[in-house]
Amino acid sequence: MQDFQKSGGVAGTRYSGQTMGFSPTTPQQDASIPSSDLVTIRTSSGLKALVNKAYAPNFQGFINDLEGTGYKIKTLLGYSDRNNVNNPSVKSYHALGAAIDINPENNPNRSTQTDLPPETSQIAAKW
Repeated sequence: MQDFQKSGGVAGTRYSGQTMGFSPTTPQQDASIPSSDLVTIRTSSGLKALVNKAYAPNFQGFINDLEGTGYKIKTLLGYSDRNNVNNPSVKSYHALGAAIDINPENNPNRSTQTDLPPETSQIAAKW
C-alpha cells in the first residue's frame, strides 16, 4: 500500500481517499488467492469480512482499536476477486485479501470525505 503519512493505516484500509498501510505486492491481472489463505475478521457487533490470513491480525487489531474510540462500523468489506476500480487493468488489493473498506458510504474511494475519527492515523500506524 501507499505511504501512510497523514492517513495512517492497515493494509488496504481507505481513509480520506488514501490507501493506507503497506503493500504486500502489486496486484497483477492474474492475481488470485487460494480460499485456504482467507480468514474471517469480525467487528464487536458481529460484522464479518474475509482477509488474507497474513494480514488478519493487523486488520483485527485495527478494527478493535477503531471501535474502542466509539466509532460504529456499519459496513465492513474485505476479500473480493475484482479489478481495481481506479485502474481496471489490474486486480484490486481486495483480490489478494489485503484490503478492507470500512463504512464506504461515508468514506468513499477517491474522496476526502470521511467520518472516521481524528485518531485513525495513529491507530492505523500502530497496526
